[in-house]
Amino acid sequence: MDDKILEGKITFVQYEKKYVSIEYLHNGKLKSVNGSIKEADLLKVKEEKIVKKPHHFREGDEVNFVLIRSARGDKMVADHIRFRYNNSLSVLLHKATTENKFSGYLKQVDDKYFIKEIGSYHFFPLKLSPWEKEPPPTALNEPVLFMLENVANPDKATALLLNRQFIPEYKKAQQCFDNNTVIDATVFKTGPHGIYLNVMGNKIQAKIPLPANKADLPEKPGDTIKIIITYLGMEKIVVKRV
Repeated sequence: MDDKILEGKITFVQYEKKYVSIEYLHNGKLKSVNGSIKEADLLKVKEEKIVKKPHHFREGDEVNFVLIRSARGDKMVADHIRFRYNNSLSVLLHKATTENKFSGYLKQVDDKYFIKEIGSYHFFPLKLSPWEKEPPPTALNEPVLFMLENVANPDKATALLLNRQFIPEYKKAQQCFDNNTVIDATVFKTGPHGIYLNVMGNKIQAKIPLPANKADLPEKPGDTIKIIITYLGMEKIVVKRV
């Protein structure tokens, strides 16, 4: 391995095949080299204490790396790739603090959804609520509007669709929450940390504490408990016994 640490900029990310292309200057000439972003290679850099945690690489990332020969020995490849900074990402995340509305394209990689921002080409993982409908196949590669969350931490920034589609059971739960409606929930599991309930069929689940009086403990899955919803967000539901 050439121990000389080089500086370059990621110009292309192939998430499906897990590699990046890096442009760098060598003796005054602009060159390009590919490097692996497979999980094993990212963990190797962490285990060698070169970085504290694996980085989610994006186009525009300024990086350090070293050159080594490929496994077949027929070319040079980038190794020990380390993130330095990304000015275009910083600008995008700063914009999200004042005007959090962006355009992009919906992508799918290894059964996971991403949104590719239309101006910068940055990929952001799409965060779906447990009760949100998955995008249909016809939506892939189509333009969508989205917002960003966790903008203070670039490695954890995620995208949320502005036009979110929820399952009917979630909409019904919203009505019950708004009206403080008593619901018959069904026990599907009892454990040492609580009683687990199906609130709306088997589409929405919640948990309540074990009763202080063990005699009140449901004996088996299928028992019914009356509850009300005390909190309902897009990611979390809280209920209490009545």
